[in-house]
Amino acid sequence: MIDRVSETPLSVAEITEGFKSGDEAPFKYGHWEVVRDVCEGISANIWESLTTKQQIDRLCEVIELWPCYATSHHLFQFYVESAQADPVATEHLWGRIVGYLERFGTPQCDALEYVLWVDFFEDQSTCEAAWHGLMCMASDRKVRDRILINAGPVPYVLKKPIYHQMIKFPDEHEALAESLAHSKQDYFGDIDRKDARKLVKRLDLPRSDEFVAYLKDNL
Repeated sequence: MIDRVSETPLSVAEITEGFKSGDEAPFKYGHWEVVRDVCEGISANIWESLTTKQQIDRLCEVIELWPCYATSHHLFQFYVESAQADPVATEHLWGRIVGYLERFGTPQCDALEYVLWVDFFEDQSTCEAAWHGLMCMASDRKVRDRILINAGPVPYVLKKPIYHQMIKFPDEHEALAESLAHSKQDYFGDIDRKDARKLVKRLDLPRSDEFVAYLKDNL
């Protein structure tokens, strides 16, 4: 796949090793263009023949091979430019993202968490739709927690009902504290300080917990 769009082909193994080592040498001669070309479908005639759902799956295939922000960002770009006009494709996209979040600790999950945070949730034109779409799909509590932890920029009014449910269950307090901390700390974070202070007082966590300590010092 990469050979077809690069004048000086690089294998996936070479690219992956470059990421791991921090060595930028393989990418000095415009090879970042490969990312764009691959994600945009390799060649127009192939890309245009795919349905919107198939195009989402093709982008996900690239993320599987090459999990990083440079590839996962194209899911956001594709959503903005094409998928959000198609309810079926949008639902499929949320399902694919939730599938990655279920694989916590993998590079693919990390890449999708980041693109949720800095793209889907920071962009106010996509934030609310992404929030509702993903939370409706998140039947697993761990997935819900990953969404919440990366939802600092999501309007507090949307997070508040979930926070008030979580506070009732001590085993959910750790994720709640982390989500509140991100809501306060993120550059575009959104928080209701008064409500958050009430929740922090009810957290069944030690004062030494890094997120509790941060919230007590900064709310």
